[in-house]
Formats: sequence, C-alpha cells, structure tokens
Amino acid sequence: EEIDFDFVNKMLTAAGGKLKVMAFAPENKGSEKLTRILKEKGIRSSMAHTNALESDVEPCLKNGLDGVTHIYNGMRWMNHLELGASGVGVFNGNLYAELITDGFHVNKEFIKILFAVKPIDKILFISDNVPLSGLPEGKGDMSGVPVKILPDRLVVDNDNGVYSLAGSCLRLCDSIKNVNAFTGIPYEDLIKCVTQNPAEYLGVSDRKGSIEEGYDADLNIFDKDFSLIKTFVKGELV
Repeated sequence: EEIDFDFVNKMLTAAGGKLKVMAFAPENKGSEKLTRILKEKGIRSSMAHTNALESDVEPCLKNGLDGVTHIYNGMRWMNHLELGASGVGVFNGNLYAELITDGFHVNKEFIKILFAVKPIDKILFISDNVPLSGLPEGKGDMSGVPVKILPDRLVVDNDNGVYSLAGSCLRLCDSIKNVNAFTGIPYEDLIKCVTQNPAEYLGVSDRKGSIEEGYDADLNIFDKDFSLIKTFVKGELV
C-alpha cells in the first residue's frame, strides 16, 4: 500500500503542533519520506502493526525512525534467517521499544531477551488498555466483539476453541511488578521505564519523569504491593 500524504497533512494540521508520535508500517510505500517529514517536525516516528522485513525498515532507520509500538505484537517475528520488524526493534540500540508486560501479550522469555539486549533507557512500559479495562470480571462488548473480562486479561468470547486476546487490562504500575518477577531486575531500575524513559521519548523530560525542583509534581504513592494510595497532579491531591 501507499501512504496517503494528503491524509497525513490533515492529521498534522488538526493536531495543531501537539502531536508527539505517529505510527506506521514501514513496508508501505512512502514510509521513508514520512519518517523524514516527522523528524523535521519534531514528531517521533514508530513502526507498528507491520509485516516489514529488515530491508523495509532500514531506509526508515536512515531517516530517523525513533521507536517500536508494542514490540513483538502485531509485527513480523524474527527467525534464524530474517530479523523482521521485531528483531530490528530488539537489536537496534537506537530504537525506543514500547512493551506490554502482562505476561500474555509477550512471553516472559522474550521480555528477558529484550532486557538482555536493549539498553534499559530505551524500554517503555505501556498498558495498551482498551475501553473494557478496569471493569468487573464478566462479559462485555467491544465494537461488536463479545469479550470475556478476566482479572488479568481480556479474551474474545467464542465457542470455536480458538484463544485470542481482546486487548489489555494491565495496570501500568503492575508492569514494574511483573517484569521484576520475570527478570529479577530491581524495582528501582525498572521505574524509569514508566517515568524518565517515556518523558524523554515524548520530549517532556524538562518537566516530567523525575522528582526534581521545578518539575510538575505529578506523583503516585503506592504501598509495597503496588496498590495505589494517593495521586497528586501538579501538587494537588486528587
């Protein structure tokens, strides 16, 4: 397919300079040009939902591709002959990698591989939550798709025996707890994956992502089990 640059320009205009990240599939014609345009405008470019080969990604890398949207998920996997989009995301040390850490979207062994290879400063934990997240256990509907709401995941409710995730209901704070259990990496090292690293990626690290004088006092207070106790937004208890 070919990227519709008229549509891209409409999105950029509608965003009014507030757009931080745009995702696309590098195998689509025009991806190299789009990466260059986004770089010039100070917008992060990310590859997502892609069947790209390494050769498709390389031209975008040369033009400043910044990141990977939920690495491993919805993209070509690596094998012994071809890195694919997933492999490039893992082994390229310059790319930021968003990671869903519920233990269902990505096998814990592949999470270990990512942390073994990629600098921790380039890993971002994301929830990838969908509208049914946080609802009590039971059944729901998402755009006409029947869904089972389980305590730790959402699955398509069907009777054909095929297991399919219907999105995530992961609490972002549990990302830290999960990856600590999967890898043994200490909490104090993992905390940057939900604070400093995302702030750097989004270009707001001058005011967010750290507890420092002059920064926005946006704070979550947790107990030792990562249950939320209090939330402050710009210093105000909410």
